[in-house]
Formats: sequence, C-alpha cells, structure tokens
Amino acid sequence: MSLFYLLQWNVAALSIDSRKLRLYCLRISDQIMILGNGGVKTTRTYQEDEELSGYVMDLQRFDELLKQA
Repeated sequence: MSLFYLLQWNVAALSIDSRKLRLYCLRISDQIMILGNGGVKTTRTYQEDEELSGYVMDLQRFDELLKQA
C-alpha cells in the first residue's frame, strides 16, 4: 500500500492492489486521517475520472471548511 499526496491539499490517495484501487483520505495530523471514498483507477489521473474526481473534490471542500473553523 502506498500513500500519494495531491498537490496543495491535505488530501491523499492510498494505492491498494497494485495501484489499481484508490482510497482517498484527508490527513488532519500525524495521528488523524479521515477516510473518504474511492474506487478502481481506470485512467491515468483521478481528474480524468468523473467519479474519482468528485470524491477528491468533496475532501478538498471539507478540508477548506475545517481550515475556516
């Protein structure tokens, strides 16, 4: 399992099963990680997949709300 961080956000992608499955999460601190949603990666980037992109955008919005609180 590998962890990849997406630029400018605390959102990360956990790569599972030979990099074919992605689980997106929001890293709050070294001790706290909020698990989001994910799916099978069928495109080169998450931006090319409408469903995966939506999951990432949800976590990015949640990250912004937490920063404002």
